[in-house]
Amino acid sequence: MSTDGSTLRRIAKNTAVPTAASLVNKALDLVFAIILARTLGPEDLGRYTWVVLVVGYFDILVNFGLGILIARQVARDAASTTRYMGAALIARVALWVLSLGFSLLIAGPLAGPLGITAEMGTALVVFTVGIGVSNLSGVCSAVFNGREMMEYPALVTVLTTVLKLGLGAAVLLLGHGIVGVAFVSIAVNLVSGAVLVVLLLLVLGRLRPLTDPGFALDVGRSSYPLMINNLLATVFFRIDGLILRANAGDAALGWYGMAYKFIDGLTILPTNVTLALFPILSRLAIDTASPGSASSLARTTQLALKVLLALAFPIAVGTTFLAEPIIRTLAGEDYLPHSAITLQILIWFLPFSFINGLLQYVLIAVDQQRFITKTFFAATIFNVIANLLLIPRVSYVGAAVVTILSELVLLAAFSRAVRQHVGPMGLAGLAWRPALAAAAMAPVVWMLQSAPALAIPAGAFLYVVLFLALGGITRSEQRALLDAARGRGA
Repeated sequence: MSTDGSTLRRIAKNTAVPTAASLVNKALDLVFAIILARTLGPEDLGRYTWVVLVVGYFDILVNFGLGILIARQVARDAASTTRYMGAALIARVALWVLSLGFSLLIAGPLAGPLGITAEMGTALVVFTVGIGVSNLSGVCSAVFNGREMMEYPALVTVLTTVLKLGLGAAVLLLGHGIVGVAFVSIAVNLVSGAVLVVLLLLVLGRLRPLTDPGFALDVGRSSYPLMINNLLATVFFRIDGLILRANAGDAALGWYGMAYKFIDGLTILPTNVTLALFPILSRLAIDTASPGSASSLARTTQLALKVLLALAFPIAVGTTFLAEPIIRTLAGEDYLPHSAITLQILIWFLPFSFINGLLQYVLIAVDQQRFITKTFFAATIFNVIANLLLIPRVSYVGAAVVTILSELVLLAAFSRAVRQHVGPMGLAGLAWRPALAAAAMAPVVWMLQSAPALAIPAGAFLYVVLFLALGGITRSEQRALLDAARGRGA
């Protein structure tokens, strides 16, 4: 129990500040999304969403899985920090230039066939410049994460979001549209990158990246599966947007994108819990052949899954009944009923996504990233085929349904692999209590859906009471979590 308490204490420390920062960031992002939706309207929002989707693929290419690799290797061997920093900088500069070439090709010769407006093409190129800047400074974030100092990059993201909101809102209200927002991204990334570099020098001292092209190639080979995994995951999640625009137009993508924006805001806690856990999982996974190490890795994963599921089910139930007032508040009547219908369906991918997000990193910790690549490849094929079949028939409804089904495909594969390499997780046993408590709170939320300010606290209170009454968290787990929250641990 002492080991678990110490682990939980580190997780709590590494989750608290990033989670608080993410809450602030998502709140500010939500304000920016509201300004975007109300300023641009569904059609222009659809065009903006398309640009962001394509830039997201370039971001993955430039990142190349190096952020995760650096965090893992630095967590295992801090002395290797400068070698991996240098390798990442070399690789990212080369990939940035390649991505910029692709963006110019799309904005130029391919603009006509793809139906890209001049404004969309310009924004695409400018955003691509911005992601290059952010990926270079992201090397510092990866080092902080590997050293379990997640609070530093987390706080910098708050500065980034504040600048993006202030400058982005200004250019939108002045009528500069998505091109103005794209130029803001460059300015914001330059400022946040400079701050990250200064923090790294102040906290960890002067780290001189070792620029060894040969080692950079070796690192690239090691991180390549991680990049492919991330690319496949993004195709898996976002190819529906590209197919939707091609089949139903910009407005349909705008409706769908608005619902997805709300979903993105709900990924705060699982993302930060996973990032906080990853260095610990990486160390526990070094010798999974040892019974003690393997059981500790399994227990840590199970407790994290229990916490994530306890959050996912009530969020899914509550959002189902409150989707219409949520969309009306965020985006206005122009997005109803389409975005609300999308949100009611799409929200049910959340419990599966929470599980898959954690299990994926557990498998990376035990060096099973190649298995993840194969799994995402198979799931992506399913996703693309299913979207091509359903979107032309039922538009955004088909895209939302396919998202849920695709998560189930991933879950089946990840669960089997984790059982083999770490141990059984007992997902059904972890899920039934929060699922039952969330189902029991549903009538209360439904009756109060016309008054969301009452429905949310009433539903949350009832859920917590029922969840605890069902034994959702054992006494020993409650003590361990309290110790972690108080900063204690054996």
